[in-house]
Amino acid sequence: MRSLVLDDGNRGNLNQALGIAESLPEAAPEVIRVGDLSTLRRALLLLAANLSPRLSLSACRFLLSRLAGLEIPSGYPGPQAVISAGGRLAPVNLLLARSRLALSVQVLYPDFLPAGRFDLLVIPEHDLWRRGLARPPKNALVTRGAVNRVRPQPARPPAPDGRRTLACLIGGDDRNYRLDTQYAGELGRRLLELARTGRYRILLTTSRRTDPESEKKLAALLAEAGPEAQVVGYHASRANPVREFLAEADLVLATEDSINMLSEAAASNRPTLALRVGRRRPGRLVFDRTLESMETAGHLRIVGLEDLEAERLEKVLTGFRPRLLAETERAAAAVVRRLAETQVRVIGTSCLGDNLILSPAYRVLRENFPLARLEIVTDRRSAGFFEGHPYFERILYWQKQAPREEKIAFLKELRQRPADYLFDFRCSLLGLLAGGRRRALFLLRQGRPRPGEHETDRWRRLLGYFLPVPPAAAFDFPALRSEAAWLKETLAARGLSEKGFIILNPGGRWEKKRWPPEKFAALADLAWEKWKLPAVLVGDRNETGLAAAVEKSVRQARPVNLAGATSVRQLAALLAAARCLVSNDTGTVHLASAAGCPQVVLFGPGDWRRYGPYGVPFAIVASGLECSPCLQETCPRDFACWEKITPERVLTAAAPFCAG
Repeated sequence: MRSLVLDDGNRGNLNQALGIAESLPEAAPEVIRVGDLSTLRRALLLLAANLSPRLSLSACRFLLSRLAGLEIPSGYPGPQAVISAGGRLAPVNLLLARSRLALSVQVLYPDFLPAGRFDLLVIPEHDLWRRGLARPPKNALVTRGAVNRVRPQPARPPAPDGRRTLACLIGGDDRNYRLDTQYAGELGRRLLELARTGRYRILLTTSRRTDPESEKKLAALLAEAGPEAQVVGYHASRANPVREFLAEADLVLATEDSINMLSEAAASNRPTLALRVGRRRPGRLVFDRTLESMETAGHLRIVGLEDLEAERLEKVLTGFRPRLLAETERAAAAVVRRLAETQVRVIGTSCLGDNLILSPAYRVLRENFPLARLEIVTDRRSAGFFEGHPYFERILYWQKQAPREEKIAFLKELRQRPADYLFDFRCSLLGLLAGGRRRALFLLRQGRPRPGEHETDRWRRLLGYFLPVPPAAAFDFPALRSEAAWLKETLAARGLSEKGFIILNPGGRWEKKRWPPEKFAALADLAWEKWKLPAVLVGDRNETGLAAAVEKSVRQARPVNLAGATSVRQLAALLAAARCLVSNDTGTVHLASAAGCPQVVLFGPGDWRRYGPYGVPFAIVASGLECSPCLQETCPRDFACWEKITPERVLTAAAPFCAG
């Protein structure tokens, strides 16, 4: 699962965001560095983030580029989530997630932004307590401790000499806690004594917050232990091998000032001890409540310097069976759950052919929203295409000719459960009324088709404004294999063999886009005479008369008439088994493209460049008249374009597919 992780240079925050991203299924996180921003740019980003629900995608992308210096990442499919930690990155998260139609996941409570703007907040309980919040926002997951990149480690076998490896994770001074050289000296001496007992091997690493002098003090003292102690100082080496030390450890000691380090330790499947340090403030601190909560839940035990003596340490560990801290996995599961709850509503077109033209766009939607619930609003004329379709979980049929009361009730139902995203391929008033929190309306983005641009490519270009699209496409009809038994039985009953027949489709919704039936009959005779290929006549229930006219006009061939006798899926299976299709400009052409059937398509007034076959071998037979294609329903020349198309020309066009 692809995700974008924001990084502003704060290593602790980056580790929290990456921890969630790396725990997602089939994780593929991409880290995006956000540079230092001036106060003015931060203020403008905050303003833009507060307005993000009302901003267009173009506006969000422009603001990210100009104010944050970000280039929107490309790649297909698009990211499922944008994940960040810390208040400074929260505005960038909102704008980037909005611009990529991705889930916005924010770790730690955002400053100066409404919590409800985010799809998911991951808030450590101490962050809530620190802010004095009685209850979390509805979109929040509250964690015990901090999310992190550490994963449970397998149990370590006992060392041959019986020594236990103690990993020590040291924080540093701040306004609440005191880890000065005096404290470091006392800690170093106690760890040195543990190493000298022969029971413990010490691995110690300091952090960015550790005072350099305290780090030197610890290193100097533990150097006396020789090979039984290893110190990696952050300031001396710019390294902080927490995960490496956790993998080698039998138990972990971490100072109480760093909830991040304690959470990493408790997530490693190692017994974890939280070490009390000096205080600069009297009274209880927020982290005290967090540590007590983690101790009560069995994730760690709290100790003091006085417990770092071999016998006392053994007593502390006696009976301690730590409970794994799996908050990062819980946060990742919440992301997946929220993605699965996302609802995408598609306003599809009415006709089968138009929906097949859009099938690559439907695939783009499914692959960009792999976990979401997709539903489509379409016409019953396309029922055969959508029923059982793997991309859509729900099919809703809009009846344009239904009574006004039924249409109002239908729209009311849609608006009562608005989708998270709405994509309107119908470009009609229905898309404006159908209910969607974020709407991809193509009505204002259609423009004129580019010269020679196929309608499928035009829709992919328009969809590319909203979502990444792949460089290539093909028509998609996923139900082809489901009719294998019917196909085998039908071919056998009629004496046909696979790839041993051609299909003729004399129908078409618009009369002026039909080649005359008698010419289809002549073509059937020529194909039989030249290649001994029988013809199968197809069409819907309204076109049985046209197929009967063809059957009546043939002289030599004996065509098989299946017009009105097949479902859409059966017709697709039949097309996949045919040598080629010869058809008028109609939806069957696009079904043949989805089935991978070579085809010869006859165009009179229609435009084959926009509506012709796609992604399969094909030949176009057109009149060549200067007025064609005209896309007109009336013609002063009585559609002379059809007179220019003869059976002999069509036979020649079909030869590459039928000969041999």
